[in-house]
Amino acid sequence: MTALAKLLRSGSALLLLGATGGAVYAATEFPAGEYPPRADDGAAGQVVRSVQVPAGATTAVCHAAPELPEGSVAYDQDFTPVPVEPRAELRVGSFPRDSAAAEGEYLTEEATEPLAGDAARWFAADSFDTPGWARLAPVDGDAALVAGTGAWLVEAGDLRSLTAAPCLAPASDLWLVGGATTLGRGAALELVNPGETTATVRVEGWGPTGPLDLPLLDSVSLAPRTSTRVLVEASAADVERLALHVTAAGGRVSAAVVDTALTGVTPQGVEVVVPTLPPATELLLPGVSLAEADPEAGDPASSANVLRLLNPGTEPALASVELLTLTGPEPVPGATALTVDAGAVFEITLAGLPAGDHAVRVTSDRPVTGAVQTGRAATLQGDDAVTLDRAWSVARAPATRSVVALPGLATARLILSNPGDETAVVRLHRHTDDGAATAPLEVRVPAGSTVTAEPGEVAGVVLESDVPVVAAALLEADAPDGPLVSVVPFTVDANERQTVDVLVAGN
Repeated sequence: MTALAKLLRSGSALLLLGATGGAVYAATEFPAGEYPPRADDGAAGQVVRSVQVPAGATTAVCHAAPELPEGSVAYDQDFTPVPVEPRAELRVGSFPRDSAAAEGEYLTEEATEPLAGDAARWFAADSFDTPGWARLAPVDGDAALVAGTGAWLVEAGDLRSLTAAPCLAPASDLWLVGGATTLGRGAALELVNPGETTATVRVEGWGPTGPLDLPLLDSVSLAPRTSTRVLVEASAADVERLALHVTAAGGRVSAAVVDTALTGVTPQGVEVVVPTLPPATELLLPGVSLAEADPEAGDPASSANVLRLLNPGTEPALASVELLTLTGPEPVPGATALTVDAGAVFEITLAGLPAGDHAVRVTSDRPVTGAVQTGRAATLQGDDAVTLDRAWSVARAPATRSVVALPGLATARLILSNPGDETAVVRLHRHTDDGAATAPLEVRVPAGSTVTAEPGEVAGVVLESDVPVVAAALLEADAPDGPLVSVVPFTVDANERQTVDVLVAGN
């Protein structure tokens, strides 16, 4: 996407006038920290000018708790209702920069509530059965610094899991990698339109052998401030590895997949698959936590530890995979020269890799995208059935400022990874649920490494670093029969870059 296109999508308008016979166009958008030089190159009167983009309102969409629709055809006859009362919690925070936090409100289709608090402003609820969204005005020319997390905890039954998902910025182009539609698996795609115009959504899909036919998702109309859930398996059943591309015309939307799994009557976890980054030749996936093997039970969760890659192109991609560990980069054995077929979804096992908290780095000669699934095992049932809980980690761009909201249903550990060539000095600014700020933590993250930090009992954390890093919060809880897990990526500051470069050419 060009920088000018991004300007227009954000609701800003910029009038550029060229001389007679001249042309005006926006330069290609560059990642943060990779700006072209601002200079007059003297060629045909061309000049690159830096243009400040005014901050607009910030929207963060919070998807509904992963309760299943009644009468669903997605699950086998042994799928039963939840035998225990689920616990849920939604936290949405507006965090201060140098001045006050942005003011805003939390909206659903039926109601509107203000965000309130001290240094940070909060909206909190103990249920979120329907989607909602926070909308915040800019402060002193800066976009709001906002993050939210919805968490859902069920300690027993078919939906046994700790499920957590960040609130998401709506967009017109979204990539989702995760889930399946084989027997006992369900993939419910939730689409939310928080805007004031009708959006028309189209969904493309891929599986292990190539593109999928999704007739029910070819054109979905979403009225303003509404949402819908569509079962992917109603269009494409028996897909072992699923990836989706959601595009919207007429407005920006949010999308997520509720991924549920059973093996017979044994629960295999519930998770919300949120958007990963678009296809690129380098991906960084933070928050990959591999558990220690149980010496008595072996490593029954290892089969759940996989990297899933999508190659949406028309040519095979050659990819290599490494972990960013506590001691530095380590190649994944057998994954230094992987061929990912064109138009296919490929999985790489992470079984047998060192336990600990890592990031996964993927490099490829052609654009790919992906996500990592990790698992936690509980009680052995029968001969081979193992109760699991699963978490999906998605790709994120390195940034010098990002933020996360932490629900009180689980304990949190922050996983910080530095993909660069120099040590990162990271400051973690923590806020309690009443908005008050606590003493910041300072963490040093060596080049090419991953470290962890314990934030304590706080409701949100703002991360500031002198060099770009990627980060995620690992959430953990204990069910009577074993551990539960989920991963929430940090939300990159929407104000990271407020300038675009415009190339003006004319006589």
